[in-house]
This record gives sequence, C-alpha cells and structure tokens, in this order.
Amino acid sequence: MVAGGQFLRNHADDGGGAVNNNGGNVTIRSSTFISNTAFNGGAINNASGNLDINIALIYSSTVDNQGGGLFAAGGTIAVTNVTIANNSAHQGGGIYGQNNAAISVLNSTVYGNKASSAAGGIWNSTGGLAANVILKNTIVAFNNNTNTGVLNCDGPYMRTLGHNLIGDFTCISPVAGDLNDTDPKLGPLADNGGTTLSFLPMAGSPVIDAGDDTGCPSFDQRGYPRPIAAACDIGSVEAGSALWLPQLRRAP
Repeated sequence: MVAGGQFLRNHADDGGGAVNNNGGNVTIRSSTFISNTAFNGGAINNASGNLDINIALIYSSTVDNQGGGLFAAGGTIAVTNVTIANNSAHQGGGIYGQNNAAISVLNSTVYGNKASSAAGGIWNSTGGLAANVILKNTIVAFNNNTNTGVLNCDGPYMRTLGHNLIGDFTCISPVAGDLNDTDPKLGPLADNGGTTLSFLPMAGSPVIDAGDDTGCPSFDQRGYPRPIAAACDIGSVEAGSALWLPQLRRAP
C-alpha cells in the first residue's frame, strides 16, 4: 500500500513511469503523480492484478505510446476521487484500457489530457467485455486529439452507470443523469484543501448536486464529506467547504 506518496519526474523505458503492477494487489491513497514518463502508462501501468486508487492527482505525465496517465492491459482497476489531467500520449492521454482490463471510474475527473491519435481522455481498445470501462459520477471534459480537436473518448463501447458529465458526444450512450456536450465549469488546478491539488467546481457549475448518492463515496478528493449540499456532486471534488467544529463538553 502507498499512502501520501509523491511520485515526481520518474521514468521507465517500458510500462509505468512511477508504478508498475504485474499480478499484485496495489492500493494507492492520497498520492500525487506529476511529470512521470514511460513508453506506456506514464504514471501507472497495470499489466495484471488488482489496482485500487483513491484520492490522487495524476498530472502532466507523458508517454511515447499509450496511456499518458494510466495504462491498463489487464486486471481490475478501481479509480475513485482521482483527478487525471494534462497528461499526453499517442493514444489515450488520460487512460488507456485494453484486453480484458476491467476499469471502474467513480467520482473522478479526466480533464485536459491530449493524444496525437484517437482520444485525449479515455481510449478503450477492446469490445470484448460490455463493462470493460465503467463510468459513474465522473467528469470527462476538454480532452483533445491534437490533430482534430476535442475528443474525450474513443474505442468500443463504454458502460455508464449514470450521472457523468461528458464534454462532447463521445464516451457513452447517455442514461439517467448523464450530461453530454456540457462544460463542467471548473476552476484552475489549485490547493483547494486536502493532500492533492484539484479542480474545484465554480459557482453555477452543472456538476453541483448532479451526482447519484447511491454508491457515491462518503468523502471527496480533499477528504471532505460527501454530499456537502443537497446531493453528491459529479467529479472528484465537492463544491463548497467542510466546517469542522470542536467538540465541547459541559464542565462537571
């Protein structure tokens, strides 16, 4: 298990500039990955095994081939309360999934990633499993193909469990609560509290109170409670701030 890790400017000639999992059970909590490089999986490569990431920033990593932020060739991957932003690749600037890798993305933000071929945000290379990539309460926006413009997702069908915000008409066939071709109206990457930098929804953002409370994590990327207002927000960060009060006791 990795908790509170800082992975900065690491390099691998093959897969996983910072972390490479091949058959293990890897848990990552409250960690930051910045400016890592590799052939595949600039920050993280999951060849097989189980990978569980909760509260993390994967930012500005670069690969020559696939999966600027995360490359998954197999295994089971759970991504929760994670921001994946400004990563770049040939394909799948943010996330690249292939073979039978089962990738679940919950209350996360895939934002501003780039690819020179196919999708800047998420590239799913196989249609072998109907649930190969599953999205819920997640933002996928402003990801680009550097040759053609905005392209958030590409590849075979991805499954939605609802209440996602997609910046164009890719990624999913919308179901209840999904928002397509919508600007999430996020602020800049900043210290909004917690252990990692994040994008905070601005006033009037359509992600506020638009998530599904069922299955929503009890806290956000900052460690603040969910929901703060009427309902869980879409994305890795809840709008607003938590108020922590000291416990007072009457003197005997």
